[in-house]
Amino acid sequence: MTTDRLVVDVGLVSGTASDLNAIVAEFDTADTYADAVADAVGVDELADAVRSFAHGWKVKRGKLHDSIANLAELTSAVATELAKADKDLADSVKGKAS
Repeated sequence: MTTDRLVVDVGLVSGTASDLNAIVAEFDTADTYADAVADAVGVDELADAVRSFAHGWKVKRGKLHDSIANLAELTSAVATELAKADKDLADSVKGKAS
């Protein structure tokens, strides 16, 4: 079945941008969190393993951080523009100028 309508859940797109920003925030605090966990485990060998893993993954995490942050920014812009387009189309149907 074909349709001549585009249906987009702008709230879902906006929510996705928020979720992506939450992931970025988690990545921002990953080393601090790993250090706190390492301090809390009480076993030096395990604490060293936690720190080693967290700090060893830092470069890859940094690349993911930048990619996810960019995706969050783009997703937010898409939500904003879709909402604006929806309002402009609704206004034009009602005979209002934007």
